[in-house]
Amino acid sequence: MIQRILVIDDDVFTRLIIARTFTRLGYAVVETSTAMDVPDLVREGDLGCVFLGLDLPDADGMILLSALKQSHPALPIVLVTSHLTDKISLEAHTRGALCCLQKPISSRTLERLLAAVPRQTETAVYGIGHDL
Repeated sequence: MIQRILVIDDDVFTRLIIARTFTRLGYAVVETSTAMDVPDLVREGDLGCVFLGLDLPDADGMILLSALKQSHPALPIVLVTSHLTDKISLEAHTRGALCCLQKPISSRTLERLLAAVPRQTETAVYGIGHDL
């Protein structure tokens, strides 16, 4: 079971939906709006999943995705964006993202994603819209 979920996104509404959904399901959720906080939050350990915004005010989400996967290859990372395209999905998948979610994200989508994660094997799911 996931002990702690990290949400990195400058969109307050997105962070709120993710935090409320997973807190209600019994998970500990840590939120930040900036990439600057990420090294300290990751260093604390006990992470089970990261939700990462593509467009951060102080970093490129794709570059941060690559850095996180390099330092923590087994860590599931979900890329979150308001402008999901096939190109973004493919690049995120190539860089190691578990999947991509289109904003706005619903609680239902998050719950379905959570239910699907334990069944993941070698194949990543990517390009998930909000009607999952």
